[in-house]
Amino acid sequence: MDVTETAREAGFLLPVALTRAAWDLCVALSPAAERACNDEHGRLHDVLWMLRWAIGRSRGTGGSEIHFELLCVTESVRPSRVTLRSVVGPGDDGQPVLTVMRPEESVRHEAQEEPMT
Repeated sequence: MDVTETAREAGFLLPVALTRAAWDLCVALSPAAERACNDEHGRLHDVLWMLRWAIGRSRGTGGSEIHFELLCVTESVRPSRVTLRSVVGPGDDGQPVLTVMRPEESVRHEAQEEPMT
């Protein structure tokens, strides 16, 4: 899911995308999130804010990958701690894109990388 427009409003310079799994867990409205009066814009803002905070905290030591946590309403109205990771890599046109995903996910450019020998 391309969230570049909202990410730019939050101060990101690179295009930003969320995988479907990250979107469904942290942005899309579950029944519990609706009961908690959440909205997608606010939930996306929370993801981007926590990512931006994690990037700032890393001070460039995280390389192209950063793990971060946020509290969000998932299956219960009570927020739970969710871990996400962001990876910078080439997008469809080869330009750098910051992709936010669940920790167990990989993106196309990661799967295509050859191990160094």
